Amino acid sequence: DTLSDVTKINRERAEKFFKIVSENYELLRDPEERELAEKLTRRYGAIKSRLDFAKMKEYDEAIFKGRTLLTVGNYHGAAEIFGLIYEQTKNPDALEKRILALWKMAPRWSDFEKTIKYPELKEEILKLTTIQDPDIEILFILAEIYEFQKLIPDCMKILTLITKIQPDNFKAQGMKKRIMYYESLEKKGKI
Repeated sequence: DTLSDVTKINRERAEKFFKIVSENYELLRDPEERELAEKLTRRYGAIKSRLDFAKMKEYDEAIFKGRTLLTVGNYHGAAEIFGLIYEQTKNPDALEKRILALWKMAPRWSDFEKTIKYPELKEEILKLTTIQDPDIEILFILAEIYEFQKLIPDCMKILTLITKIQPDNFKAQGMKKRIMYYESLEKKGKI
């Protein structure tokens, strides 16, 4: 009512601001919800509405559940949860966690299962590398997949990248030496 003599643009901005304040008053009035909203804001960024708060709360609960499943060794369940989170949010951290959860199951896979599952896993890793710089552990997974698929030049590129990032990474250095050794044996016809 007091904005009757202001421009239409300013009146619309004021109405929008008033609506946001009104929506969030209930949220901020409850001390428990306000504390949770502050935590979620620190973790994920600004919460602009009650709907944002509900989505962030649901997202945070899903992340917690996925991490819990990883901790107790339910890698399949964790991979599913992180996959759903990634589909809904396109958050690269969820995709990274999905890849790590799937990789925890890989030692139990037969060579036949690896032949089927590794290409899908490789595609997810390559998708992740276009979004953000992946964790070193993700790069090692990609190198191992390339090695399994006999894509040795690609494997060596990844291992070289790892040693550029971490020059003293003994795992990458050892893997490179092992691959070069077996390649030399293969060239000599001893394998």
